[in-house]
Amino acid sequence: MLKKLLVFILIIGAAIVTVLLFKDDLKNDPGFSMIQRDVADLQETIFTSEPLRFDGSNERSLLTVSGIINETNNERLAGGLGALQESAELRRAAELKVDDMFARQYFEHDSPSGEGPADLAKQAGYDFVIVGENLALGNFETDKVLLEGWMNSPGHRENIMRGAYTEIGVAAKRGLFEGKMTWLAVQEFGTPAKACPGPSQELSNKIDSGKNELKRQETMLQQKKQELDAHEPKRGPQYEAKVRDYNNLIEQYNSLVNEIKNSVEQYNAQAESYNQCLATFAK
Repeated sequence: MLKKLLVFILIIGAAIVTVLLFKDDLKNDPGFSMIQRDVADLQETIFTSEPLRFDGSNERSLLTVSGIINETNNERLAGGLGALQESAELRRAAELKVDDMFARQYFEHDSPSGEGPADLAKQAGYDFVIVGENLALGNFETDKVLLEGWMNSPGHRENIMRGAYTEIGVAAKRGLFEGKMTWLAVQEFGTPAKACPGPSQELSNKIDSGKNELKRQETMLQQKKQELDAHEPKRGPQYEAKVRDYNNLIEQYNSLVNEIKNSVEQYNAQAESYNQCLATFAK
């Protein structure tokens, strides 16, 4: 019997060491929290350029949404790039921008209260990998003349010719600005978030749920260990049953730790792939 009890005690000791080692490994693994922070940092990539202002006058000036999009795509196709698809959400963002600039009489990418292209995209319901914005103010004679103005500006040209964009939204309106009747035109460029599938939310939830279950099992292990320590005598069927119960819970705990570690590895792999995809668009 003494030999049998000694075996049980050794099993308990080995199990306790295993628990502590696994618990420390999981606690000190920065992968899960770091990946989430990296994803958030990369998610909002915004491209803008100094707004284009044309001070000339032209009574025949007329700008159209469809014309600006067509001229934009003509330039892209001529440069070997794909045509941009019109996005209802980006068009709404462009309209919000034009209306706000007329209402508050400013001509900048950021509003007087600090809202920029990313804020407008979100307000319009556009989930994105990247967004960009071109602005123009003035009585450009035609859509083509406006595009020529943007293309002659290096920053605006770079935005128009950015291969990473897949969608566009445009707004062009005439109104009173700084005491004169003039046109304001906005191009909102973007690539939707679906271009870079993010880490699995289901997997993230599974990890969080698993960690909560680990805490519950840790509490149970502590209680059972206290019961074992307090039990006298440390022999006999009742004591052996408590040892078996404790060892079974140790096995469950270690199995769950391994399952969570595997899930974290899967999540990190997905997040790394996501970050790599985002990085290609951020150039």
